[in-house]
Amino acid sequence: MGKIKNKSKPLQALIAAFVAMLLAATPAIAMADMVGIDVSGWQASNVTCTAQYDFAVVKVSQGVGFENGSWRTQARCVTGRGKSLGLYHYAGGNNAASEADYFVGRARDYIGRAVLVLDWESYQNAQWGNSDWVRRFAQRVHTLTGVWPMVYVQASALNQIPSDVRANCGLWVAQYASNAPTGYQSRPWNYAVYGEAMRQYTSNGWVNGYNGPLDLNYFRGDASQWRA
Repeated sequence: MGKIKNKSKPLQALIAAFVAMLLAATPAIAMADMVGIDVSGWQASNVTCTAQYDFAVVKVSQGVGFENGSWRTQARCVTGRGKSLGLYHYAGGNNAASEADYFVGRARDYIGRAVLVLDWESYQNAQWGNSDWVRRFAQRVHTLTGVWPMVYVQASALNQIPSDVRANCGLWVAQYASNAPTGYQSRPWNYAVYGEAMRQYTSNGWVNGYNGPLDLNYFRGDASQWRA
């Protein structure tokens, strides 16, 4: 979910053309799982208005002072298209309860209409490695909203997610077989081996409706399970 490196426009155009040919030539695959994207202020504000997906997870906030200026537009496009919405907070390593308060305060209008997510990564996170921080954030979100957040983490850091958090919160695991250009995959590498609810398998995904690389994900369920 972190920063996406800028690519030159000619390279983007070549990749986009190549992937478009693959998409056009390959029949749609019927999948029980939902496929989707996650986005932040690094993408265009209208990315969720045009890209093809079943669900989209939008970055709302980071730490206790950063808010994605595009998130409301991005979220509104998801719900306006009748798609499933997630909203995420990037851990900054400040007081866990304060960060949860900051996130929920901004996402409040979508409580009950969107999956809430903690993005647990090392970059710009002063508490990376502190499992209790994850626990306290998740508990605070639950206290404020009555729902448990999903937790995003790279596969190599799953040991940082405490067992009680894993029992209450769905896991969203990031693991890439490679970062070659790809469209949606029905069964990416190591599918479901961690018991995760969701998997991110590339940051170099190319889908109809958006001319640029995106994080691609699958959710192991349908829209009713997402709402639940």
